[in-house]
Amino acid sequence: MNAMSSVVSKKQLLPHPELSTAVGHVVRQCSNLEGLLSIFIGDLIGAGKEIGQIITAGLSFKALSSLLSLLFRHRVNNNTTIDKLDKLLQRAQAMQDRRNQIVHATWTAHDQPNVFSRMKMARGAKGLRRDHEMLDLDKLETEIEKMQTIVNDLALFLFEHVGQYSKKK
Repeated sequence: MNAMSSVVSKKQLLPHPELSTAVGHVVRQCSNLEGLLSIFIGDLIGAGKEIGQIITAGLSFKALSSLLSLLFRHRVNNNTTIDKLDKLLQRAQAMQDRRNQIVHATWTAHDQPNVFSRMKMARGAKGLRRDHEMLDLDKLETEIEKMQTIVNDLALFLFEHVGQYSKKK
């Protein structure tokens, strides 16, 4: 018996297609969000979608968000509208943080059906930090729906306030 088998059973480590699908949906929502920011960055500089995607390729989410915010502030002189964007970007950052928790974790099955354990060990200033939670698929699906709402809300806002800068072909 090796050290791993004494802690986690083989059954807990078997693939769980429902969990894999849900994690894939989280990744897809965040990818959609990053693509959205890239497109609107291109619009804000007046260069269009393709140039926006080229200049933002490889940027972290935080860098994309910051660049979009700076360009938006340059173009829009309405504090209320800027505050709305800030709130939307805060929601988007929280979504990205949650994505990182979900993707960069070890998942194991629980004894209860459709319940999984998410565990992440990380180094901190005061030594190792263990982040652990029990999560059922219904709760994860609800989180995915909230992520979709964040993407939709940000898209609608940007179409309304940035579309006018879009390069027409």
